[in-house]
Amino acid sequence: MSTTSPDWLACHRPQLQPDSCVAACTALLLRARGRSAEEADLIEAWGETYGGGYSLKRAAERLGGEADYRPDLHALSFIKAALQAHQGVLIEVCGGPISLLARQNKLRPALGRARLVEGTKKELLNTGRPHHAVVLTRLEPPDTLWLLDPWYEAQGQPFSTTTDFLLQHMLVGYVRYTLSP
Repeated sequence: MSTTSPDWLACHRPQLQPDSCVAACTALLLRARGRSAEEADLIEAWGETYGGGYSLKRAAERLGGEADYRPDLHALSFIKAALQAHQGVLIEVCGGPISLLARQNKLRPALGRARLVEGTKKELLNTGRPHHAVVLTRLEPPDTLWLLDPWYEAQGQPFSTTTDFLLQHMLVGYVRYTLSP
């Protein structure tokens, strides 16, 4: 298990395209692992347009893992173990709840974009689309998760949520991989 955490904020870059959150998050995780990686290179290598999506499966292949679309307590167990080992986790989330957290934390969308999803708290909690990707970076016991979102500027990040909120309102899928010693 690694004893030091990467400088997560130094690895953050605003995502380049409205539909490239998975590529941006994959590049962030690769940089945190000490590898040179840029979102644009991943987009080019994957060769897809949004119609096919920059899927979690492509990210999993690049990160040496597999996509898991079972957002349950087993997912939470893996996420906690990975974060305790100072390894981030790429997760796919519902856009509405993540927008709610970003608004509560006064995050500004990068590159002059609009907010990911607009609406009232009730509307945002019930908004399943669009799906979006973010990177979980740290667990603060017992149940606070810290995350980075490339849709937003680095200022004000990372921001937090609870494991309950993640499981009840946000988590759609994640990249599971073998934890490094």
